[in-house]
Amino acid sequence: TKNAQSPEISHSTPLDHLPTSFEEIQNLNLFSNSVQRDITSVSEKCQAYLLKLSNLVNLVKSIKEIEKILMPIEKVLNEEFQDFDVAKLSASQLKHQERLYIGLQQSLITYEQQYQNFTKLVEEMQNFAGIKMIQDNNFSFSVMESIESATRDSKNSNSNSDGESEDTRYFLEQSNNLNYRWNTVKTSIEIRLSDIQKQIPLAEQMEANRSKHRILNNRRDTLERKIEMLEKTLLERASSSVVSENAAIEIIIRSLQSITTEIESCGRQIVDLQTDIEEACHNDNRPLPDTRELNVQVQELRQNWVSIQSLSSIFMKKLRNIQNIWTTVKIVENILKPMQNLG
Repeated sequence: TKNAQSPEISHSTPLDHLPTSFEEIQNLNLFSNSVQRDITSVSEKCQAYLLKLSNLVNLVKSIKEIEKILMPIEKVLNEEFQDFDVAKLSASQLKHQERLYIGLQQSLITYEQQYQNFTKLVEEMQNFAGIKMIQDNNFSFSVMESIESATRDSKNSNSNSDGESEDTRYFLEQSNNLNYRWNTVKTSIEIRLSDIQKQIPLAEQMEANRSKHRILNNRRDTLERKIEMLEKTLLERASSSVVSENAAIEIIIRSLQSITTEIESCGRQIVDLQTDIEEACHNDNRPLPDTRELNVQVQELRQNWVSIQSLSSIFMKKLRNIQNIWTTVKIVENILKPMQNLG
């Protein structure tokens, strides 16, 4: 050792050269103390290395456990991320995705304690970074040389620029990679789940708007067909010859009144439809472009209704005039008939 030199002892006879002077005994005592210190130091380093090995075993087990947890989750994420656009999914598809990502999130929460144990083992492993196993290829030297070699190797290990042994570096690199993967998976799930949950009410509103648009469009189609039918009937009645009997004219008038009632009903339905479309087209409801176009179509339908209503009114006045003329004619005939008999 550096602190004391081993005294030269001859082995020719056991007791002939025992140290007798005070100086020799003092040197021997110093040497013994130095050896004891070195043995204690090496023993402490061995104990530290044994603790390192124990920690390393636990770390390797923990790495395998975390790897086993991450692999299926990463596989699902990779499959789901391909051609995945939340804006193109329906509300039911988004809710399915929401359940899937909540399940993945719950998996991470379930295994969070194992992950915390893993990070704790990594921190403990970093405390053992400078401890290396005592190695030497020459096993023929004395105990003192072995102790000195172990002490020297330990000091050299602690004086390395990186302060890490190869085994420690390898597993710490693995641990850092696993830690990165865990945080990446956790962040990816949180971001995607947030995007899905934001999109669900928008998708539900969009589907509600589509359903509302179909209902409004069906109402418009029904009114359009009804107005076309009324217009056709009205034109047929207006173009036919008027009978000369008052009773027949009265029947036509009652029929026209029935048609007029239906025309007025269509007018009220058009007003109600236009009100509902304008409400659906409010910006807060995020209307479909087709719904805005539907409003234009209903305005055109209203113009057709106004034309039919005018035609119905004109035809009714015509019939009333004919009825009045026929009544007047009958009155005149009744007046002239006695006079003709006198002649």
